[in-house]
Amino acid sequence: VLGEFDDAVVIEVCGRECELVGLDVSSGDELWAESFADGTAAVIDGRLQVSTDEEVDLIDPASGDSLERVRADFVARVDNYLFALESGRPDEVEVFDADLVSVFGPVEVESDVSAGTFDGTNLIVALEDELQFLNGDGDVVRESRLGVSDIRTISVIGDGNVIIETDDEVLSVDPVDGRADERWSERGRMAGTYRVDGGAVVLIGDDGSDDIDVVDADTGDRRFTVDDVLGDEEFVRPTSNAAVFVRTEFDSPPNETTLRAFDWVTGDEFWDESSSGLFAIGDGVLLELDDRGDVTLYD
Repeated sequence: VLGEFDDAVVIEVCGRECELVGLDVSSGDELWAESFADGTAAVIDGRLQVSTDEEVDLIDPASGDSLERVRADFVARVDNYLFALESGRPDEVEVFDADLVSVFGPVEVESDVSAGTFDGTNLIVALEDELQFLNGDGDVVRESRLGVSDIRTISVIGDGNVIIETDDEVLSVDPVDGRADERWSERGRMAGTYRVDGGAVVLIGDDGSDDIDVVDADTGDRRFTVDDVLGDEEFVRPTSNAAVFVRTEFDSPPNETTLRAFDWVTGDEFWDESSSGLFAIGDGVLLELDDRGDVTLYD
């Protein structure tokens, strides 16, 4: 399930190939169905998008029509923005919002950039152990030296709070001219960053366990830990006030799927559900496919 959009729910159905299907919320009647070869569907800031490595389409949930399209040598999503890269010497990057409207660039960047993001004003890129901030003309307006290298991911949360993931560590830094002051650090890998009730959070997992720590992005304090999250297939679906963690085990039939919803601030568990059927979660809707082949939609 990709999400509920006004009067339509959009689901992805995969057999030999995948297709998107729009259903009427009230009746369940099929509104449209479209195949997208080699495409990956996602909801970005409330917009339905289908992407490949080289192309992204903005899809109308009511009709399945493509409203906008971006093409490039390589496209990737970072912090709800779309990065379109044209390879060359040097490379060229342009940034688009969730409506596929250009909001930055194109600007030239060095080919050995390991990670990047956009803070709404500047393009932030990682070069070895340094962060560079580029303006819309491609000029470097700030450089901040880090105490780490091997940077895999950069994410911006709040004013001046940059979250960085390396091979084995997640840290928060406040970049100033010439250096980046560390706010906090935690061993593990980053499983997501979210703006939620009570401020922003970072999800951090440890390769040595199946647990996920929900960490306050500003302070580094652990709000709560969700144990036994990581299974054969797992993901988190955030809302403003709750996180739904899903774990599916495929070791032996019948498959067992467990869903648990937690309050972002207190860590209190709202509810949990288990089933031998399959669950899928989209924006504002939960779908269950039971062992008889029946599909049920929940709020």
